[in-house]
Amino acid sequence: MLNSNLSIVPMGTITGAFGVLGWVKIKSDSDSPENLTKFDSILIQIDDIWKEYKLIESFSKENFLYVKLDKVSDRDIAMSLKGLTIGVLRDKLPKLADNEYYQFDLIGFSVFNKNDQLGTVEKFMMNGANSIMVIKIKNDLKELLIPFVNKFIIDVNLQNKSILVDWEISY
Repeated sequence: MLNSNLSIVPMGTITGAFGVLGWVKIKSDSDSPENLTKFDSILIQIDDIWKEYKLIESFSKENFLYVKLDKVSDRDIAMSLKGLTIGVLRDKLPKLADNEYYQFDLIGFSVFNKNDQLGTVEKFMMNGANSIMVIKIKNDLKELLIPFVNKFIIDVNLQNKSILVDWEISY
């Protein structure tokens, strides 16, 4: 069990067991599921408590990560973890260069164009070529999709929690 004051970043969900030897199948929130294999261990949230599991072995296939964890010795234990969130300690994430951002840090940011506030970042999704910001439009039930590429992202202000874009609501 971990200290509750630590900052944990959710990274995906266990979708089930793989085989009979206790492997789990993980759907990662990352564009590259194999990024999780760079960590010595992952955290699994069980009943609102994050528990640490060491990564013993892993491989990725078709956007899923298959992992053998310590303390998970058979299929029944692996199946009991189905649907649970996995995460990593924030301070274990690689440091980013200037003008690079973790997408989860931008969720909830206000998005503006040169004339108006468009809405807030609800989530990110991939379209194959790049990440797409999904914006909840201010005072509306609709969403606005904006590619998260230099052509359309003018500025990201972490202090003000805002993103300036070259995009119109009518696009």
